[in-house]
This record gives sequence, C-alpha cells and structure tokens, in this order.
Amino acid sequence: MPALEALGARLRAASDVDAFDPSAAAAASVAAAAHFARDVALALAEATDEAEARAQALTTGGRDDATTEDASFAESAADAAAHDAALLAVSRATWSLAVTYFVEPGDGTGFVADRLADWYREHATSLGFGPDSLPERLARLLAAIQDPDAPELRVRPERAEGYWPCFASLVALGWTDAATDLLGMHGCWAEWRVGKPDAKPLAELLEAVVALLRTQPGMTGEKAFESGSSRDARKEATSAPQLAAFREAWLRQVRAVLDDAALFDAVSDAASAEGARHALAAMAGEQSAVLRAAKSGGWLELAVADA
Repeated sequence: MPALEALGARLRAASDVDAFDPSAAAAASVAAAAHFARDVALALAEATDEAEARAQALTTGGRDDATTEDASFAESAADAAAHDAALLAVSRATWSLAVTYFVEPGDGTGFVADRLADWYREHATSLGFGPDSLPERLARLLAAIQDPDAPELRVRPERAEGYWPCFASLVALGWTDAATDLLGMHGCWAEWRVGKPDAKPLAELLEAVVALLRTQPGMTGEKAFESGSSRDARKEATSAPQLAAFREAWLRQVRAVLDDAALFDAVSDAASAEGARHALAAMAGEQSAVLRAAKSGGWLELAVADA
C-alpha cells in the first residue's frame, strides 16, 4: 500500500541523525500516518459494503424450487456472509476509534468529544450493544410515532413511550442535530403557530433548549457537523483556555434557564416540562442526569456522554 510505504520512508528519514529536522520529521510522520489511516478506513468501508451486499443477495436470492439440501446450503452461505459483514463492520468501527484518539485527535486540537459522538453515531448499530442502546430505542420510538394504529402520536409525538428519555440521551451523547429534530416534532409548535395560548409557555421553554443546543461551544478543529447543521451557531475555540471560557459562559446560560422557576411553572404539560428539565441538567453536566440519560446504553454510551 503506497501510504504504508510513505509512512516507512518518513520513519526512516526521522532516524537519519545527520539530516534530522525535528519539526519537519514530526509533521511529515503525522501526515503520513493520517494518509495511511484514511486508506485503511476506506478499504475497510469498501470491504464492509461488499460483504453486506453479498449477504443481502444470498438472503434474498433463494429459488422457490430449490431442494431442501440446496436451501440449507444457501442459508448456511448467507449466515456466513452475514457473519463476515458483521466482523468487518466491527473492525471498521475499531479502526475508526483508534484513528479518532491516536491520529491527530480532534484534527490536531487534542479534543475528541465531538468526534467521539460522531464515531458512535456512525457505528453504534454495527457494534450491536443491544435493544437498550440509543439507536435501537430511537428506532422503536419512530416506529411508534409512525404506527397507523396510533394516529394520536402523529399529532403529539412527545406522548410516545420513550420520547423524553431518548431526547435526554441524544443531548447527553452530543447528537445535537438529532436532538433538535426530535424536539422539532413536539406537538406544541403546531398549537403555538395557530395561536393557542396554553402552548406559548412550553414553546418558549423549548425554544430556549434549542438555542442552547445550537450554541454549545466546541473546538475549531473538530469536524463534527456540516455546514447547515444546527451547530453552525456555536462558538468555536482555538485553544483549551478559550474553550473553557466559552463553555463557562454557555453553562451559565444553561443554569439560568434551569433556575427559572417561573418559566417552568407556566408550562401546563408537566411531562414536557420535566423532560426539558432533565435534558438541561444533562447539558449542565450534572452527573446524576448524565448517568440517567446514558446508563441504559451501557458503558460505551456512558463513556461518550462523559467525554
């Protein structure tokens, strides 16, 4: 692989005492390592896609007139292909995690919280952490909201089982865009638009939560969101002290909303008020709230939430 050869050349150059330039050798080695990491990630992604396609083809390509022996062989082949695909997916996730931490963490900033959240969002399904992991709970929630036998949930999605726990988990794990989208499904927005008086206090509370999600500070080098996402409005720091200052100011705003008793008391929907309060507490970094939001997904979701 060319990138591996380039990495070896950089390392050999670094061992040449006469021609050694510490800054140049370090930069070249980091660049070669990053290039190599990208090549391996691409190869794993292609292999995973091919294996998944092969497994899908074997699963759906059976013939109706096949003998019992042929059908059994095809089923075994499909199972083997699915196992290979799952193994490759886990390998891809493991490599990606190693790159996140050890190859220019945080794109050179050393801060990986946003990148770690993105990593888990991309690979959580393939890691298979069970029915209580956030992706599985979200899938069940969306299925319930879209259930044709429960039309009332299309109007009031927040009444579906798991809506507020899922929202708190999204906030705790840093899945800001998904959290904003889920809150945007709340039924109070439609009521507020048509002028229903009871909807205004809750809409004001939810607006404050959305604004805080969108302005949560981070490091400039982190590429955890794309242009046009809900995090475009956030303050970006270029150093650890600046990030600490931005975060301190942002946390004061979170605490101000949490401590606004009048704002919460004006909300007639007690479940929504409590759900918003729990999510704000997780935003504020309250350990009990973070634990409650992430514990159902196991140690990995707790690690991502605590990053």
